[in-house]
Amino acid sequence: MAVFSILLVIIATSAIVTEQQVSQLNAQEEMANSIERGTNDLNVVSNDYFLKQESQQLTRWQSEFSALSNNLSNLKLNSPQQEALINNINDDMQRLNSVFSEVVIFLKNAPRNVSVRIDPAFQNQWSIMAAQNQALAFDASLLSQALDSQASQAMKTNIFLIMALLGTFAAFFATIYVMVFRRTLKSVTDLQEGINTIGSGDLNYIIETKRQDEISELSYAFNQMAANLKTVTASKTELEREIEGRKLAETALRASEQRWATTLASIGDAVIATDVSGRVTFMNNVAEELTGWTMIEASQKPVKQVFNIINEQTRQEVNNPVTRVLEEGLIIGLANHTLLLRKDGKEVPIDDSGAPIIDNYGKTLGVVLVFRDITEHKQMQSKLEEYSRHLENLVAERTKQLKDAERLAAIGATAGMVGHDIRNPLQTVTGELYLAKSELKNLPDGDAKASLKESLDMIGEQTVYVNKIVSDLQDYARPLTPCIEESDLKKIVQSVLATIDIPENVKVNQSIEKNFQKIKIDQSYVQRIITNLTNNAIQAMPNGGKLTIKVTRKNGKALISVEDTGEGIPKEVESKLFTPLFTTKSKGQGFGLAVVKRLTEALNGTVAFESEAGKGTIFTIELPL
Repeated sequence: MAVFSILLVIIATSAIVTEQQVSQLNAQEEMANSIERGTNDLNVVSNDYFLKQESQQLTRWQSEFSALSNNLSNLKLNSPQQEALINNINDDMQRLNSVFSEVVIFLKNAPRNVSVRIDPAFQNQWSIMAAQNQALAFDASLLSQALDSQASQAMKTNIFLIMALLGTFAAFFATIYVMVFRRTLKSVTDLQEGINTIGSGDLNYIIETKRQDEISELSYAFNQMAANLKTVTASKTELEREIEGRKLAETALRASEQRWATTLASIGDAVIATDVSGRVTFMNNVAEELTGWTMIEASQKPVKQVFNIINEQTRQEVNNPVTRVLEEGLIIGLANHTLLLRKDGKEVPIDDSGAPIIDNYGKTLGVVLVFRDITEHKQMQSKLEEYSRHLENLVAERTKQLKDAERLAAIGATAGMVGHDIRNPLQTVTGELYLAKSELKNLPDGDAKASLKESLDMIGEQTVYVNKIVSDLQDYARPLTPCIEESDLKKIVQSVLATIDIPENVKVNQSIEKNFQKIKIDQSYVQRIITNLTNNAIQAMPNGGKLTIKVTRKNGKALISVEDTGEGIPKEVESKLFTPLFTTKSKGQGFGLAVVKRLTEALNGTVAFESEAGKGTIFTIELPL
């Protein structure tokens, strides 16, 4: 028991430690993902500044760069390979910031009436910045993959430890059960063999008493009885001495019987003795308590009336063991699932055995029943089975989580690489588009210029659309581990509205409950949720309307609602609304609302909607405070 206990403590402690390691690695992986997202954001800001050359883009660059540096400094890693990646990322960031500063200086000093794309110096700087940005994104992706691999290995170790804990528990209780069962059965068998030997006339036989328990006391009593009988039969020289010897023997026998009765009355198990007719001749206190009958009430009554037993499962009467012992002359044990019906009608689960009482001449004098209440044992066995099922379910759940995490990690890595490969040519397309628009302004007005401007605008819209598809795919496939921190909902809403191109025919109304701005959330998750819902609301109002964003508090929850007065959602598609790749728009990949639902659930929140055709739709996000 001591060895099993030590093993259980060691395995349980190891499981807890590995669980903590998994949590820490997931947090580190999320920070690495934030660095990867920050790299993409720097790329977008540099393109915006190249297109617009406003101070707002410089401010955003500094903000994004500072956030990226802060995330990098917060990473706590102990692997030389991972520390080398962090050093590479830090060097990439410094070089990228330096190149961006040179580009900013060049654009500020460049004349407005000359295209910068023909300047070899600018082309060289711009190419260096694009290559540096790609190197930074690649190193960040390698760091994220390394942390994900380490977290997966730690989770596998945790599952192995849980399975080892389950196996150790099963072995522990099985060992205890086998030891107790074999010990009791062997003791009763040894006692029965000794009784049969003494009863056959071998009064020199001594029953061994290996333990200090109730069976040992019975053995001692039978040994004493045999010794007394041997003394009685040894003195036969004269009739008087024989009579006196018999008297002494009878006295010793009565004393032995008294000791026997006293011993049976004091042992922990219930004992009932019967005569050859199956009528009760003796009951100890435990038997009285379990059956509800007193010795006076049960004396000379059929044992079946006092010891009434049924099968727990079939509820059918069980053959009384006394009858079988008298017929077969052997020790008989009850089958499993046996219930004793007490005198008051209550049911008690028991196990028992019956043995014949045989005299020195091999004649059966009656039967002794030994039984015990196994209620606590059954309850313990039931708890063990319940706990085993719980552990099995836990192992199955953790195994599924591991498989899902590995699948999403593989999809996320593929989506990340595809995103990088698509966004690099998109950056070139965006730059060339800006230069083409700049040169278009110098052309004389006419149909050709108007047609060309319309084509360039269409290319710009499609470029933004392709970039949104890549972002939605990466957000949906990336494993989610939110970074919870105190955030300002009012600033988040205002930031979202500032980055969305809202048509003039759409009126925006925002309402933040007074004294309710701070909440512990992942700011990037909530910002993406509100952005997707706002874009959907605007697209639902092609002819204009009213967009309303509200933030309130109710029943310990934060409620964020986005309402439009658009076309509404058809009833037949409501059940598929959050399904990936399902969309009702002519343009769209069906990731927007799927990403909203996934991000919301990652924050332990829920998303719901109400819609009426021709009147509009309200999406409500509920998050814990």
